[in-house]
Amino acid sequence: MNQELQLHRALVTSYPTGRQGAGLFFLRAALGIGSIVQGTLWLGDSRVAPVWLGFMALVVGGLLTIGLLTPIATTLALLSSAGLASLFDSKLSVLFAAAIAIGIFLLGPGALSVDARLFGRREILIPLCNPEK
Repeated sequence: MNQELQLHRALVTSYPTGRQGAGLFFLRAALGIGSIVQGTLWLGDSRVAPVWLGFMALVVGGLLTIGLLTPIATTLALLSSAGLASLFDSKLSVLFAAAIAIGIFLLGPGALSVDARLFGRREILIPLCNPEK
């Protein structure tokens, strides 16, 4: 197993399905789409926030929305929300974004994610051994 797969499996232990997976999808989508919208606004008006912060919000939002590299994306979302708390007066919305990021980090991306397709559960088929042949 390569190191990236081992690291990802150490960070994400399960990929919930059903209602739990759908709930995680909606949390990821809410935080991801919110980050994309904020990043677009920041790139359009560089007086509000630095351009690199807008670009990072776009990348993190995209990763969260599709569920790719979720542990890394949530960590970046958490760090950027901590940095944003010092820029803006709306500390409550930043706190909500940080809480959602922590929840996604602790629960994992869910079954409705690219991470689940790349690194998730695998079905292992063991061929029957016929000792008479």
